[in-house]
Amino acid sequence: MAKQVRIVEEYKRAFALFKQDKNFTPAEIEYMAQVYTGIVDESLKNLDQLFLVVNALNTKMTDGKRLEIISAVAGHIDENLNDLRDFNSQNVRLSLQRAKDEQEVKRVKTMYGIR
Repeated sequence: MAKQVRIVEEYKRAFALFKQDKNFTPAEIEYMAQVYTGIVDESLKNLDQLFLVVNALNTKMTDGKRLEIISAVAGHIDENLNDLRDFNSQNVRLSLQRAKDEQEVKRVKTMYGIR
C-alpha cells in the first residue's frame, strides 16, 4: 500500500512540474498524461487483485496460494513504481537536453531538485 501511495505522489509531483516546464509541448504533456494514466490504472488493477485475495469471505484458497498472489502483486507494483520513475527520469533528461543555455539548465535543475 505504501508503494501505491508513492506511485500516486510521485506521479502528481512530476506531472505538475512537467506541465510547468516550457521545454515540453502541449502534445507531449498529453502523451505524458496518457502514460501516467496507464501506469496508475495498472497499479490500481494490482490493488484490486490484492483486495480480492485478502478478502477471505469472498475468496477461498490456501494460504500458500494467497501468499503467492500477494507476492506477485507486490512485484507488479514494484514494476509500476520503477516504470514511473524511469519515465520521470527520461522526461527530466529530455528537458535538460532541450535547455538552450546555462541559465535555462540551472532553472530546469532547480525545478526538478537536481544539484
